[in-house]
Amino acid sequence: MGAGDQPLVTIQQISRLRLVISVPEEYAGGVTQGAACRSRPAHPERAYSGTVARMAHALDPKTRTMPVELEVNNRDGSWRRACIPR
Repeated sequence: MGAGDQPLVTIQQISRLRLVISVPEEYAGGVTQGAACRSRPAHPERAYSGTVARMAHALDPKTRTMPVELEVNNRDGSWRRACIPR
């Protein structure tokens, strides 16, 4: 929760998520737009599939990582249940 116990973010549509991840320099050259991906949030027994939607094509000089945006399928809404404490 944010200041005054108000939420900082409200997720409106959770069936398809856009997640931005930081890909380390050593793997950045292998990332291609449209490539399939799998992600695992807080619960390693559950995998989510998606695709690489966008990428920066440049490294952040401070972290030596490249921001990559993934579109991840979450039709059953379980990502929210896995990542948001109750």
